[in-house]
Amino acid sequence: MSELKKLTRDDFNDTMNRLFVYGGPLSGYDFSNHDLRELNIGCYTEKYINCDFSNSDMSCMDMRDISFVGCDFMNAKLDSANFTNTRLKSCTFENASMIGVEFIKADIGRTSFDNANLSSANLSNATLFNSTFIDADLSDSKFSDTVVRSTLFTGSDVSRVDRSE
Repeated sequence: MSELKKLTRDDFNDTMNRLFVYGGPLSGYDFSNHDLRELNIGCYTEKYINCDFSNSDMSCMDMRDISFVGCDFMNAKLDSANFTNTRLKSCTFENASMIGVEFIKADIGRTSFDNANLSSANLSNATLFNSTFIDADLSDSKFSDTVVRSTLFTGSDVSRVDRSE
């Protein structure tokens, strides 16, 4: 990743106040190419629609209980991010780095993880439907009690995946 613009907590709070979000969904906002690591993006809204997070660093972020609909996370860095109880619908995580990410009890539909690195990810108790993991790295990931329907794993590294129940 090249030089990212740091979005501070104060900048984020000012932006959210200016947009008058206050718990309603945030739609179409551009967070691309930013360092967002220190933010609590769920503090103002629990739903992001068609927002652009591409090429941003969101490592170690807590994104529990948030819905993302039609959001772009292409080439984003999401290592060790927590998406527990998160809903992802029609999002793209293509070429994203998601090492050690947690999708525990996540509801994931029509979402692309093509060419993403999800090694050591935890997708326990998640629901995956109509999604793609084409040429993704899922090595050492955990899929315990995960429901998978109409989802492609073509060309993906699924070595040492834990599918225990």
